[in-house]
Amino acid sequence: MKKSSPKQRQALTTSIILLIFLAITLITIHFLQRNRLHRNLAGIQKGLNASFQYEIDETALHLNTLLDFIVEDEDLQEAWDDRDRPELDELGLDIFTQLKKRIPVTHLSFLETDGTYFFRVHNPDKYGDVLDRQSFKKAEKTQETAHGIELEETGNFVLRIVRPWVIEGELEGYIELGTSVKPIVDELSQDLNLELFFVVDQDYLHQDREEGRVIIDQTFNRIPARLRPLINKNTQSSKPPFILFSQGDLSHAVTAIPLKDGDGMRVGNIWFLKDVSADEKNLRTQKMIIVGAFLLFTVVFFLFRFPRYSE
Repeated sequence: MKKSSPKQRQALTTSIILLIFLAITLITIHFLQRNRLHRNLAGIQKGLNASFQYEIDETALHLNTLLDFIVEDEDLQEAWDDRDRPELDELGLDIFTQLKKRIPVTHLSFLETDGTYFFRVHNPDKYGDVLDRQSFKKAEKTQETAHGIELEETGNFVLRIVRPWVIEGELEGYIELGTSVKPIVDELSQDLNLELFFVVDQDYLHQDREEGRVIIDQTFNRIPARLRPLINKNTQSSKPPFILFSQGDLSHAVTAIPLKDGDGMRVGNIWFLKDVSADEKNLRTQKMIIVGAFLLFTVVFFLFRFPRYSE
């Protein structure tokens, strides 16, 4: 068996060292890119959480301003004092219509002092039940306006604001205004250039569903099939995972922030998708440039370092 020459052994050793160096370089670049992406997503999570709460508070402030005009309406006060449902219907519908020109309100209700619904402008045939939500409990306890995000039985999240109705110094009842959070979600999606969707556990919905987790709102038409099992698995996770997946020519990074109701109870997550196709393309380009430069360097190196062996 012919033994390899020292130059051959040296060339082989050099090749192995260069290959190891290339592998370490590619792994390092890949790690740094992923680490940067993780940091960006963490920043998005923080910003989304803060922006969502800010928009909720601003919308509640707007609703509170509208309530200022409602509670001072003398005709409405008289109709309430008489507990005149037909009159409340007529006056309330006019107010409700005017409000919708300013903000997409979905609920306007008048309640007794014990929280019993006397009249819902948006649903006149339903009354007599008792409001047992955190927004009312806060308003009843503090006798001040209170608001909170609350999950409806239909699976929709609604921002509710409840104001004690004080007439001539006496508490006469409560007025409740509500609006869907969907416009807020849509605005955040556009401002932050993210796709968002709410996912809640079925246990929090009072209706039969086939899936264990239910998507109740989203800013795009169809969620990729590969995401569904991960979403179902991690809906109640205190630390939603970082997911990177590709579909066609697009790459997305996915993670979530906690979704809580007015009681502060975690009911699911707000998941968001960030298009990272450009980042992934840049990473592939960097790797190709490094591999190309490495191959060129290797050829030149061997030509000069081992001229006879290269022939």
